[in-house]
Amino acid sequence: MTRQLKRVPITGGLSEPVLTATPYGRPHCARAPATLCVIAERTSNLTQLVFTAIDALKGRGSELARWPTEASTAARYGWDLSPDGTRIAVLKYPEARIHLLPLNAQPTQEVIVQGWGNLHSVNWTAGGKGMFVTSATQGGSAVLHVDLTGKARVLWEQKGNFTWSLPFFDEVLNGTSTPAVVPSPDGRHLAIYDWSLSANMWMMENF
Repeated sequence: MTRQLKRVPITGGLSEPVLTATPYGRPHCARAPATLCVIAERTSNLTQLVFTAIDALKGRGSELARWPTEASTAARYGWDLSPDGTRIAVLKYPEARIHLLPLNAQPTQEVIVQGWGNLHSVNWTAGGKGMFVTSATQGGSAVLHVDLTGKARVLWEQKGNFTWSLPFFDEVLNGTSTPAVVPSPDGRHLAIYDWSLSANMWMMENF
């Protein structure tokens, strides 16, 4: 779906267009002093994810990297830009491996998450020395801290799980109820976005 990315002044005011694209996931930005922001777009034949630099004033920049993908609409991927803007982490649902794509022409690295599978999202830690990963489990889902050797530690768990069948939720939420994770810039706090579904029913009479 084609979308328009806009910028808004911190002090408020009217939004202004930056670029029009068909983004795969949301844009990601590195943290100061790094200034890089990146969008991902999937090629029309579904065989690659293309990562491109973007600028809030200049719009679309240069292509940074490409990652091969399975040519199927059922194949899903998650990604995140490292805080220093030097690497992109990519995972394919529901595998247990995370690929680290350096943006300086160095070889790609692979992190295999030990003892876990069915991974659904990846977010770098504030310091860039590990990642927060969400995984579907037998009874629900879990948020993991994974270091760069693949060692995983459970930080938080939720009970209960379900799969969305509507196209909107399938696109936005990747078809599962695993939570979303966002670390604070100082690395001291972790925001976990979770949701639940109520299946209660009520009877109404005489209306």
